[in-house]
Amino acid sequence: MQFEYRGFLSNNFMKDSLHYDSNVDSGGTQMSNIVAFKQAEITPPTNEKSTVLNRRDYITMKELKKLIELTKNLRNGDQTALMLTMAFRHGLRVSELVNMTWAQIFFDESQLHVIRCKKSRDSMQPIQGDELRMLRKQRRDNPNQRYVFLSERGAPYTSDGFRKRIARLIAKAKEKDPTSFDFNMTPHSLRHGCGHYLANSKRWETRRIQEYLGHVNIQHTVRYTELSGHKFNDLVFS
Repeated sequence: MQFEYRGFLSNNFMKDSLHYDSNVDSGGTQMSNIVAFKQAEITPPTNEKSTVLNRRDYITMKELKKLIELTKNLRNGDQTALMLTMAFRHGLRVSELVNMTWAQIFFDESQLHVIRCKKSRDSMQPIQGDELRMLRKQRRDNPNQRYVFLSERGAPYTSDGFRKRIARLIAKAKEKDPTSFDFNMTPHSLRHGCGHYLANSKRWETRRIQEYLGHVNIQHTVRYTELSGHKFNDLVFS
């Protein structure tokens, strides 16, 4: 008797053509002599929409302003607006944002000492006037605290807390416009948004963006200038 099995494995491989020769004797049925066994890699079904949306991982300035507008009349809305603003303008990772202390902010010089993680390079960056005013208000509200951003219980803000805050804002935005934020928006999208803004709107060169974002390897910066569209602005079809 011959037995053939075809099936799928969860790791996207397929068992193809498992052939067995089976000998029947007085003791019963025995399977022996595996004739062939072959694993062939297969391509799993692709959700085209999901793939496209996952490739968009940055937020634009216009989208940032929409999120900030949604923070109005929310509990701790001023702090959330400040967190969104600083994460975007300074290209902060979520851990760099929530671990920010008042010792990093120099009000008299309007400068922020950006302390990077992941072995990235620290830098001094300018703080704009509106951002500075929001920081002064945050300082007045929490005069004796070490960390800039605090939870409702007065503890230092956490990365998970900021992720959940953004998720609630996105859900609120979709209530007004179901087509808005139709991509995988995460806190890191603010950092990517900064890179894309500097490359497209400010037309910074790659090296300058690398220094601003603290990248050690310039290959991590090239992604922003590669998507910069202004290099095609002189193209005219006639």
